[in-house]
Amino acid sequence: MRDRGRFEGVRKILAFNSAFYLVGLFGVVEMAIMLAVLKLPIWISAPAWIGTGLGLWWLLASIVASYWVYDASRLMNWDWLDLPKPDRWINLHAGLDESSPRLTDLWGAPEGVYDFFDSDEMTEKSILRARQMVQNEAPATATDYRSLPIAGLGLATVIFAAHELRSPGAKEAFFREIARALSSGGKLVVVEHLRDVPNFIVFGPGFMHFFPAAEWRRVARAAGFERVSEKRLTPFVKAFVWERA
Repeated sequence: MRDRGRFEGVRKILAFNSAFYLVGLFGVVEMAIMLAVLKLPIWISAPAWIGTGLGLWWLLASIVASYWVYDASRLMNWDWLDLPKPDRWINLHAGLDESSPRLTDLWGAPEGVYDFFDSDEMTEKSILRARQMVQNEAPATATDYRSLPIAGLGLATVIFAAHELRSPGAKEAFFREIARALSSGGKLVVVEHLRDVPNFIVFGPGFMHFFPAAEWRRVARAAGFERVSEKRLTPFVKAFVWERA
């Protein structure tokens, strides 16, 4: 596995969301110039300056938070998982895979790495751009998230990818299929940003792209999983470990 560059994570975030950041920066600068030039009444200018300041804050804070999560924390080492070496395991992603090489170092070769991208469910431009730009180290097999071609597993990991399935029904079908593919006692690891206060502070309205922890717990329960543990990895990311009954 190659070493990650010092700012590799935040560089990818900026690349995948370049249009958002460019439009956002242009909008903040344009609004600031307009407010500085125009003689607006205080009841208009004050809220406008506050909104402009928030826009600038969310642009900068999201970059800092991304650096914290992907470059400055232990997250991408994956040794914090602290799980026994599984007999058979798979990694599931939607096109961007930064975990398989390191997990292979920890646990040995997986039974498979599967790309469950679905063009009907995953229509946001950032994921489409990521799929075009990224060359993953580990080769992946394209698969239907509702019908995985494997069974009898001890562990499945889904890292920053489950939220790309936007509808409740799609998430439920995905988790049910993972449960089917696992042996009794097999574990599912899901790592996600959450729709919560810390993520709102740094991502602003963009935090709506994520789902609340309660939604992940609901989907897991509906699929027959029992909770093993939950762990915060920085204020913005949580790892869930569930076990198939």
